Amino acid sequence: MMSENKDSLPAPLALVTDDKHSKLTTPVSLTLPVDLKFEEWCDIGGTLGRARNSLQWLIGDWWRYGDQYGHDLAQQVDQWGLAFHTCQNYASVCSSFEISRRRENLSFRHHAEVAALAPQEADELLDWCVLGKNERRSTLELRREVKRRRREAQAREAEISNRVAMRSISPPRQPDPASVALDDSLAGRVVAPELDALTLDEALEAPEPPALDPAEIAAAALAALSFDAGLVVVAGWHENLTPEERGAARDVLHPPIRRPRA
Repeated sequence: MMSENKDSLPAPLALVTDDKHSKLTTPVSLTLPVDLKFEEWCDIGGTLGRARNSLQWLIGDWWRYGDQYGHDLAQQVDQWGLAFHTCQNYASVCSSFEISRRRENLSFRHHAEVAALAPQEADELLDWCVLGKNERRSTLELRREVKRRRREAQAREAEISNRVAMRSISPPRQPDPASVALDDSLAGRVVAPELDALTLDEALEAPEPPALDPAEIAAAALAALSFDAGLVVVAGWHENLTPEERGAARDVLHPPIRRPRA
């Protein structure tokens, strides 16, 4: 049973249960007396405004409390004039915000817009909505701000991913020539007197080493190959010869047979 102490009732319930206003309200109407003072009319407006914003929180917390009974309420909720999915949505928002994080100066819809975000981010956005004591940003502005921050976060993530990808495919960084140290591994070793006495000019004037014979190099390389590998090399070389060069090679490889004179 609900307590009959009117002072303990939430504002939206007190409006329809106190002795004065219960005679003025029905489920579908509010009849105000002709002698109602302006201050009283303002008080009723404030109560209605608080009731409008509070009912969603009240329904959400009430629905969450009903989970402990374990009953299937989908069939029963219609008789109370409520929609099953609406109650579930309200309860989901209430679950995302403990009472200490709920802003009385913002609507339930403000909280619903950020209910799926991390608590710290949701609180920052709700604080962003409050401009002053009686000023606040709309839920449409809040929705746009959420989308803007999400786009910025995605752009930052994409930039980080691109940097990582570029580092993985970029060539290794070459060392700065100025930072390359000379090889002094031979420092302190004994040098032959002839080399130690050799000046730079004398080293530059030293006779060049004899040139190597290309034919000897090619012959040594062919000798190191297997027969099949050498045959491939020789066939490729022969294929690139001109007709005259092929004839000369044939004469060298197959000299004509000279018959003795009779």
